[in-house]
Amino acid sequence: MKEYTYIKRVEMDVTRLEVGMFVGQLDKPWEKSSFAFQGFPIENQEQIERLRKECRKVYVDFKSQQAYDVYLLKAGSEVVVEHTESDIELVKELPMASELNVKLLQALVGISKQVLADQVVELESLTGYVEQAITSLKRCPQALLLVIASKSKRLYHYQHLIRVGVIAIAYGIELGLSEQQLVKLGLGGMLFDIGKLKVTPGILNKAGKIDKHEALVLREHPRESFNILSRVVGISDTVREIALSHHERVDGKGYPRTIHAERVSRYAKIISIIDFVDAVMSDRPYSSARPAPEAIGLLEKNKGSKFDKNLVDSFTGWMGKTPVGSLVEMRTGEVGIILNYRKDFPERPRIMLVSDELKQLGVTKVIDLRDTAVHSSGNLYRIANSLASGSFQVDVSQYINKDSFDVPEWIKKSNITTNSPFAKFL
Repeated sequence: MKEYTYIKRVEMDVTRLEVGMFVGQLDKPWEKSSFAFQGFPIENQEQIERLRKECRKVYVDFKSQQAYDVYLLKAGSEVVVEHTESDIELVKELPMASELNVKLLQALVGISKQVLADQVVELESLTGYVEQAITSLKRCPQALLLVIASKSKRLYHYQHLIRVGVIAIAYGIELGLSEQQLVKLGLGGMLFDIGKLKVTPGILNKAGKIDKHEALVLREHPRESFNILSRVVGISDTVREIALSHHERVDGKGYPRTIHAERVSRYAKIISIIDFVDAVMSDRPYSSARPAPEAIGLLEKNKGSKFDKNLVDSFTGWMGKTPVGSLVEMRTGEVGIILNYRKDFPERPRIMLVSDELKQLGVTKVIDLRDTAVHSSGNLYRIANSLASGSFQVDVSQYINKDSFDVPEWIKKSNITTNSPFAKFL
């Protein structure tokens, strides 16, 4: 059977069907039709006549932008592209989520400047943005999770804090935490590593293995975070405890206080888990990004020693091995971005395909593995592998937002120089 790369699924009246088109879906369940294959190329007029007898409309996949443009010229009228209710909610929420992501980044930059200048740290703006994040995640959780999936090596330290905070809020919503608890968890996730501002860039961004002295310096950053936050008027004790305890272990072998699990809050245990998973899935100076299943495997390996077993089981069950915004490779060779994850159908997420079978970027198609999604070859779409962030030059931000967050214009125009201690975050 001829191979195609499809980029559009278009609703079409059966009177417009032509030989050569690929029928990806009917206007009724496949099992209620006489067709043996769930998705097939139209090879003759007889198939068209059968479709006209059984359906009023079908959904056609076009093999290229050129083929779609030719169809539009022939049709001479507007064609409706299939969207689900979830897609519509996502499209509405994405612009607001993207704007909120930038505001969170700006707020953290401002706080970092205040810390480095020994000024009073103001949390009013960040707290407001955390509250907006809670609202956004309750309204359409995948939007903000998709936005924060865009990663930049130069902005890793900031983006890591935002991701930890946002993912912690999303997980907290799953746990049924109150609004007040979610604010504390979100702020804790975005401020727990603020003490790293006091660590020299040479240690923080060292590509090789750190020596004993450097390790001792780095292990003090939880105390530095706690001390910085202790000078913030009105900050919650919970947020400060998260900063101090996020590197403690349930077996008592963590740092800086080497205390056992019963003395570490549930909040800090949650942030510890998310901090670890996101770090493993990201490019860092001393380690390349790993796919989600590998990060989860390492987390599972350390539960009961480093991490709370019950929380690990709960978190991994919620996040899954294909979290929103992560990349996957299909058995067909195409690369896709996970748009949502379903606990009831963990291996059947909704995916935006962003490459063809040869890994050439520039085409997009949304498929839902919960439904019977069929490739043009006639084979069902299935995930072959999870991919690390940035694999095959896929930048998630290009598909969810006009502006890449690699180096925002407002940072380019700032007066931050490479000689400033703040430059270690850029």
